[in-house]
Amino acid sequence: MVFIIQLEHGNFYSGGDFVRGRVVFSTEKDEEIRRVSITFMGRTVTQNIIGRVANDTNGWTTLFSSTKTLHVGKRLFKAGQHSWPFRFQFPLHTMPGKSEDSFDNDEPFLSSNVSHPLPPTFNARDLGFPRDGECFIEYKLEASITKPMESPIPTPFLDTMSHTLDLRYLPFRLVESPDPSIEYSYRSFTAQTLRLLPEKAHAKLTMKEKLRSTFSSYQLPFANFTVEMTYPTQVYPGGPFPLHLALKGLQTSEDVPQEPTIFVKSVSIGVKSLVSFRTMALVDYHKDRITKYTDLVNTGDAVLHVELPQARCKAAEEGFEDSRVDLTKVGGTNFTTKTLDCCDFRTYNVAVENTLKITIDLMCADQQFQFKVKTPLKVLPSVYRRLGDDDLRSFIQELRELPAEEVIAGPSDRSAYDAPPPRYELSMNDELIEQGDMRGRESEPSA
Repeated sequence: MVFIIQLEHGNFYSGGDFVRGRVVFSTEKDEEIRRVSITFMGRTVTQNIIGRVANDTNGWTTLFSSTKTLHVGKRLFKAGQHSWPFRFQFPLHTMPGKSEDSFDNDEPFLSSNVSHPLPPTFNARDLGFPRDGECFIEYKLEASITKPMESPIPTPFLDTMSHTLDLRYLPFRLVESPDPSIEYSYRSFTAQTLRLLPEKAHAKLTMKEKLRSTFSSYQLPFANFTVEMTYPTQVYPGGPFPLHLALKGLQTSEDVPQEPTIFVKSVSIGVKSLVSFRTMALVDYHKDRITKYTDLVNTGDAVLHVELPQARCKAAEEGFEDSRVDLTKVGGTNFTTKTLDCCDFRTYNVAVENTLKITIDLMCADQQFQFKVKTPLKVLPSVYRRLGDDDLRSFIQELRELPAEEVIAGPSDRSAYDAPPPRYELSMNDELIEQGDMRGRESEPSA
């Protein structure tokens, strides 16, 4: 006997998509079936683990849940294959009041009675000592079939079989090319050294000159310069990442005959994803964190020599020419934002916040200076969808009418739903759909 869930499409979905398929029951002999149902649900699970056993600090919340009864009542099904079609629609928001555990509003988390956009499918685990932490967000279909228990003598007891299929949920953004929300940061540096003099730039300093540099640095030639960095505070995977460095001002002492060269020595650009989660303890909540770091650019030990040209005024009416250095292209690195797989979200017991971390090493007259930036970075979903007013109104109305449990009447061989799911654009769409189809096939047990 085989009891499985079969999907019409792959298992990658976004808000508003229809999940269509069939619950299939195959038997080699006649079977009496009492009930067939399928549940569509989303939930979050957080736990702290000691060794291989989960302790009592767990957190369970239900984001939404809907059950459809495909068959109910005593009925003898002949040997062969029988199927029941089903259809669910992914909601845009959670449905409060369905959580096993009740959580209060406590930054960065949300209260259990607050409806909010569905978070993505997510999993994170911290293998620490002495306690491991794990949190995940999952969406699934779970079908069950109830029949009399097999026994040599008549028995009133029932036997239930079930099959579960995981779904991958990806939120979507409403703006195709969102504003990166550029920020500006300035740093001023002072190089004070004899190396600013052309004759001393590469010469070996005498002992007297070294002592002068140490004890009378105020008498040394100097160069004051200001560097501007522009960086985004809002991005999405696969999207642009405008990141530039520019020399905005340079002044030298009178004994420095020519302006020194300022160049970039090394670049490190990364995104730190902070995963916060909480579990229910005996008295209060237990909070924990998991940190993930994604390198976007890291030149490592390789020494760059990317000169920072100073902005030059071309004409009074034209302003300054663009002399910025694109930091995403230095050192020949293959810069990409497709690796940003943790978009920002908040739910009842899991939250993800991203931080942009930039470190630039600059050189001037054989002296090294460091320009650091650490700022919040909002990572948006990779999926883009355009929704019209009519789509939103009809979708909201359908949510209002959606029952917690729906009974589908009719014979088991009724036709499936034929309407295609709403169209949406997904970065790397072909690759993801192909993976989804493969995962769907692997999750089905063989007959």
